[in-house]
Formats: sequence, C-alpha cells, structure tokens
Amino acid sequence: MQLYLEDRSSIVRTFALQALADISRNDAELRPRVREILEQSVVRGTAAMKARARKLLKEPKS
Repeated sequence: MQLYLEDRSSIVRTFALQALADISRNDAELRPRVREILEQSVVRGTAAMKARARKLLKEPKS
C-alpha cells in the first residue's frame, strides 16, 4: 500500500488513504499507524487528500 501512497497521481494516493482506513477497521494493530498517515495527509497532502483524510479521521472507530 505504501507504493500507492507515493504514486504520482493524487487520485491514487487519495484512494490509498481510503483503502488503508477500510482495512484498519478490521485490524486494531494497524489503526494507530493509519491514523498517523491520515494526520500527516491533513497537513501535507493535496487538497483531495486533505479533505478525505479529515473525513476519515471524523468517522467513528469500529
């Protein structure tokens, strides 16, 4: 998944964020790392990545 987060395409990187969030819903060990990635994306990502990361960070944890 890391490769997708580093892709040249903003769309690919944004969907990678969504995929990580989806996967982490069923993997408690992965959640802290995904949260960290989302928080970094809010600061450093493209406009689309920032918006998606903010949305995902607001979602209730499963």
